[in-house]
Amino acid sequence: MRKKVELQQNSFGSDRSILLASVGSAPDFFLTLWDVEQGLALLRFKASAQEVFTVKWSILFPLQLTTAGARHVKLWSVAKTFTGLKLQGQTCKFGTAELSDILSFVELADGWLLAGSEYGQLLLWEGSLLKAEVKQGAAA
Repeated sequence: MRKKVELQQNSFGSDRSILLASVGSAPDFFLTLWDVEQGLALLRFKASAQEVFTVKWSILFPLQLTTAGARHVKLWSVAKTFTGLKLQGQTCKFGTAELSDILSFVELADGWLLAGSEYGQLLLWEGSLLKAEVKQGAAA
């Protein structure tokens, strides 16, 4: 008997051997990489201990993807090795910014990541390090 998992989010990639990344919902939040042509799950990995709202393949780097959700952003690299695919995640640091749920983000042309926090700030990461936090100004 197969265990059914509710699909939380998915994203199609540009690499021909890895066409789909999906993240399951509670309780496990597994990130799964799929070969859609073969109908096979190639790799499964725990994406987070907390809810994942978004998964998106990089537009700049074909074997990289990003997940974001409850109080986290995580950068993932996929490596093709002689034993198969390997997945390595790196959690983005919030630095002095308040931890926040991240619903959406955009990858900028220079590889930086821009996200909106639940508190209305814009957060800018270079790799896993927070480089800038843009706060709302006071109303005049």
